[in-house]
Order: sequence, then C-alpha cells, then structure tokens
Amino acid sequence: MNLYHITHPGYVSAIMVEGLRLSHCNYLNETGFTAPASMYTPLLSRELDRDIKYIGRYVWMSAVPQVRCTSWHWDCEAAVIKVNPEGLEVYHWPDVARGLRKRNRSRLRIKTLHKSARKLGDKPENWYVSLQPIPASHLENLGGEG
Repeated sequence: MNLYHITHPGYVSAIMVEGLRLSHCNYLNETGFTAPASMYTPLLSRELDRDIKYIGRYVWMSAVPQVRCTSWHWDCEAAVIKVNPEGLEVYHWPDVARGLRKRNRSRLRIKTLHKSARKLGDKPENWYVSLQPIPASHLENLGGEG
C-alpha cells in the first residue's frame, strides 16, 4: 500500500532532499525551509500551540492522492508526494485519535479537525501518521513542484 503526502508546491524541492518532517516544523523555526513569519499571527500561533499540545506532531499522509490541499492557512494547487511506508512505523489516524480522545481538550481539537476536514471534502478515516520524520528514500514526487 502506498500513502500520499499533500504539501505546498514550494516545499517539494526541500522535502525530496531532506525528507518529510513532523508537522509544525516551520512554525517552530527549525532549520530548512521556513514559512514567512508574517504568516503566524497571534491567533494562528495560539492555535498551532494548542494543536501541538493536545493532538501532537506527526507526518500526515492519506490513503488517497488528493489534488487539492485542505490546509486552512494556504489555498493553492497542491503537490503530491508518494510515500512508500515499508519499514516505517505508520499508524492509521483514527486509531491514534481514539487514544488521544481520553483527554477532553484533545477530544475537542480532534472533533474540530475532523469537522473542518469533512467540510473541505476530506475523510479523516483515510489518514495515516508517522511519529518520526520520513527519509527522502521513501518518497517519490508525483508532481506539483514549484
């Protein structure tokens, strides 16, 4: 089974060299490709902090290659990267979410995440996550490099 990571086209070149990093790396100002600081308003920063605290940081993937991104902070044609999960620790997101739902605040964040995704036409039951970065050797660019 192959999985797919959907990303902004501007990130593809770096991803194909560095691999896939955990979510919110740009926000946390790690080295490498970084989104402009002006993108992080106080409200957005607060929401990202809460996501990290209550949901966690993952490499997000889908069982289906979507052609349109569903991220709420950028709207563009998306790049699709195929992920070969062989030899990687990859988990079905609904199983991970079920474990996180034991905490009230996590349950609320997950419910909001799922509701937003469905509103945009996505299906959380198609999602997979990795708790570790994914090396570039497991990736194939399917197009959309900016």
